[in-house]
This record gives sequence, structure tokens and C-alpha cells, in this order.
Amino acid sequence: MRYFLLFFVPEFRNDAANTSWEDLMEMRYFASTIIKASNVHDRKIEGYRTGVDALLEAEKIKQEIFNFEHDLWSY
Repeated sequence: MRYFLLFFVPEFRNDAANTSWEDLMEMRYFASTIIKASNVHDRKIEGYRTGVDALLEAEKIKQEIFNFEHDLWSY
């Protein structure tokens, strides 16, 4: 993570802001699709789902990760 601190992201909305890559990742200003999760067979989602089903499986995994991270915190 130290590498992310060294370089700044060009901020399109605010020229005065110095945003590092670490800040960008922490604020979750990115979009992605999960293509593989740890599993017994060590295969990608495309190996057992196709098309829309693969996207739905990726969203399901994303929700499971979110729930896991959310449950780590106690209020």
C-alpha cells in the first residue's frame, strides 16, 4: 500500500485536491466485476456460469464480501 501513497490521481472535479491512489481505493471510487473467488475447484466464475448468470453470481459474491466486512465491525 505504500506505493499507492507516492502517486496522485488527477482529480477532474477539483484541481486543488491532492488525492492519492490509496485515498481513491479507500473511498471506493472505482467499478469492477468479480471474475473469480476462492473455491475448492480453483476456477473462474465463467467456468461454471455464463452470460447473465455469471454477472448475477459475481453480484452474489460481492454481496457476501460486503456482508462479511460489515459483520467485522461492532457498534
